[in-house]
Amino acid sequence: MTDIDSINLDKLRNIVQKFTHRDFTAAQIADDYWDGASEQIGASGAQFEAVLQRNAALLGIQTVGNDQPARWHVAA
Repeated sequence: MTDIDSINLDKLRNIVQKFTHRDFTAAQIADDYWDGASEQIGASGAQFEAVLQRNAALLGIQTVGNDQPARWHVAA
């Protein structure tokens, strides 16, 4: 399982910026972060959700609605 503190925020910020014009989920971010490695993605989905929540202001993102799993978008 991925250590939440080992997720590279610079890499995460670059991935988030790819979604500037559409909503995204933590699973989509994990998929891009791990380049589609399914065992890593499955083990880290909840951790990516926590990282997005904890670093939302730094990443310039916010949640959209009350869906679960959370949907995110880049804040304007």
